[in-house]
Amino acid sequence: MQTNEKTQPKVLWLSHFAPFPPKGGAEQRSYNMLVEIGKGVDLTFIGLAHKSRVEAYFQDYEVGLTKIQTDFETFCTRVELVRHGQFNRKLNRYVTAFKSILLMQPYDYVYLSSKIYQQRVNQALALEDFDVIHVDSIGLWQFIADKSLSAKLILNHHNIESVMLARRAEQAASGLSAYLAWQSRKLIAIEREACKQVELNMVCSDLDAVRLRDLHQVDNVKVVPNGVDLHYFTRSTPYDPSGAHLLFVGGLDWYPNRDAAIFIARSVWPLVKKALPNATCSVVGRGSVEMLDELAQADSGFTAPGFVDDIRPVFEAATVFICPIRDGGGTKLKVLDAMAMGVPLVAHPVACEGIAVEEGRTVRFAETAEDFCDALIDLFTNRHKLEEMAGRERELIERSFSYESIGADLREVYK
Repeated sequence: MQTNEKTQPKVLWLSHFAPFPPKGGAEQRSYNMLVEIGKGVDLTFIGLAHKSRVEAYFQDYEVGLTKIQTDFETFCTRVELVRHGQFNRKLNRYVTAFKSILLMQPYDYVYLSSKIYQQRVNQALALEDFDVIHVDSIGLWQFIADKSLSAKLILNHHNIESVMLARRAEQAASGLSAYLAWQSRKLIAIEREACKQVELNMVCSDLDAVRLRDLHQVDNVKVVPNGVDLHYFTRSTPYDPSGAHLLFVGGLDWYPNRDAAIFIARSVWPLVKKALPNATCSVVGRGSVEMLDELAQADSGFTAPGFVDDIRPVFEAATVFICPIRDGGGTKLKVLDAMAMGVPLVAHPVACEGIAVEEGRTVRFAETAEDFCDALIDLFTNRHKLEEMAGRERELIERSFSYESIGADLREVYK
């Protein structure tokens, strides 16, 4: 008797980077989504391996590519890493911005443009009949925009990029503001076309879902929240509320993080130091900012060590996680990680978008430097509040942001 062998669905995942190691926000989200999806499908991964990004984690680019390939092969059927980028990050930003003006294209399109990547995508589509194609960034739409495909398309929005650009344009100086506003308009046109063609638009938060629906008049939107690897982000020692150590974590090559770090150093830290002479502060993350380095040299209470391979001891040493991020979309993984580690949070409301925090229970909100300083003084003079916040934060993360529960929901979406 003939039997029909059940085959796994075939998924092609197109990525704008190689999210390994999962040490940053976007890396954590994409990597853990890939791991969860890989449990139930035949998964092909094609990603751009940016030279500067890989070298930020691995001293040798070739070694880094090998380690990424080896790790991904544990949950992917096929892995294609496309070498990309020849300049350092700062120079690359300037070159890309200039080319985007010449070509009249969005910055993201120019930054991710690659003939080799296009060839790899074409080859994969010719070899396999995929059921689903996951496009992990709007900047990758260029590689499938003109193709007639039978596969269902999923477009992932780490942020609503056009909205971020518009918001940044409002805050920038006149020359940069005009460029960013133009970029936003160019990207809106591409988003509008893509969002209506795909089967599903995937966003990180309810707020981003509202933004996408309102901006492009689409209903095919699914919220898949950012999550936390609770096995990894677990304390080895109990939270100690007796100190006065402030912490901010975030890669300084992403402008909302860079803006927040500078705001801490320039505006918040002088007020805190005056009010709480024994306080200390650390800004930890990939990259560097000259004024942070100069402050760290001049002030023994302030440190900016750059990238730290294992961030858990850094969180465990902190008394309060301070997060004055004033821009960006989705949910901030650094906030989720801090809450999972039970570090009380003082944050700008934007930093907590998409997270069901409660003022006074799981967060203290602040917007101005004075607000941040006042909140910190209040917490440091009422230590029991710190302990209560630490416990409630961990409970919230366990209840709503486990990657195991998010992964199960995600696999149902793909089915």
